[in-house]
Amino acid sequence: MKRLVLVLAATGCFADATVTEVPPQQMPPPPPPPTATAQVQVAAPGLMHAGENWIGRYQCAQGTTDLDLRIDAVSGNQIDATFLFAHGPSGAAGSYRLRGLIGSDGSLTLAPTPEPWIARPPNYIAVGMSGVVDASAYRGRIDNPSCGAFTVHRANEQ
Repeated sequence: MKRLVLVLAATGCFADATVTEVPPQQMPPPPPPPTATAQVQVAAPGLMHAGENWIGRYQCAQGTTDLDLRIDAVSGNQIDATFLFAHGPSGAAGSYRLRGLIGSDGSLTLAPTPEPWIARPPNYIAVGMSGVVDASAYRGRIDNPSCGAFTVHRANEQ
């Protein structure tokens, strides 16, 4: 493609109009589009697997309570679990759903899902839990001021 540049003199000083041909020019290439860089936290490999049961106890206002933490799904660093509890002295038992993220260091915080309850006994609230998972145990605190520590182990490693 040829490009013509016309230079015309509008004053009466020039008797003739001049046309100058300029060789084709290369346009610089456009800058590359920005690339999105997603920062994905890598889950601690192999610490929890779908289908596992982690059995133990926790402390809350009602006293020591049995806990079965069932791992329902693991997708990347997201953990979906079911919190099943039974308080022997009162006979209260229930279950609800939790979801959380496991860090590359094994830290895991699970919180109740928006509609957590599967089976709810009277006067109980769904609570979350925060702690650290290692090869055989998940230890930490129940996320409620009237509660304390919990420890669960893989069902086959008690």
